Amino acid sequence: MTTVDTTPRVFQHTVARHQDRVAIRQKTLGLWHDISWQSYFQRVQHIGTALIAMGLQPGECVGIIGDNCPEWVLADMAVQCAGGVSVGIYATNAWPQVEFVTNHAEAAYLFVENEEQLDKWLMFRDRAPSLKKIIVWDLEGLQQFEDPMVMTFEDLREEGRRAVQ
Repeated sequence: MTTVDTTPRVFQHTVARHQDRVAIRQKTLGLWHDISWQSYFQRVQHIGTALIAMGLQPGECVGIIGDNCPEWVLADMAVQCAGGVSVGIYATNAWPQVEFVTNHAEAAYLFVENEEQLDKWLMFRDRAPSLKKIIVWDLEGLQQFEDPMVMTFEDLREEGRRAVQ
């Protein structure tokens, strides 16, 4: 047995051993979809690379607020693999609590699940000086929304994918 001492190293070790095995399952429209360890790794690599390209520094905090889903897990692992610190925020927190956690952690980036979680950030956006970018993974209800501080999860992944190639 090999000893590994960090979450990113455990992740890389597991990917190397189980590349084609199922790492995550996601139910969409009643159908289960498998994500292999290799695919999980590639997605994490793309997100982490994009965060570094956008300026994430080692030890910087990144907030994540939303329900349990693959995007939450991908963001968390990508932040850790990029040298950042993931700060989980309860999706049930009211906006003043989200503001407190975000500012206390001095989060540089904030991943939000959907319109509901984005609305919380909008309530304190002028009082969160450390935030550089907000990344949203569920765009339902946000088709017409535009803000230079906000980007989609898919756009972030695509930027990282291009940078890796």
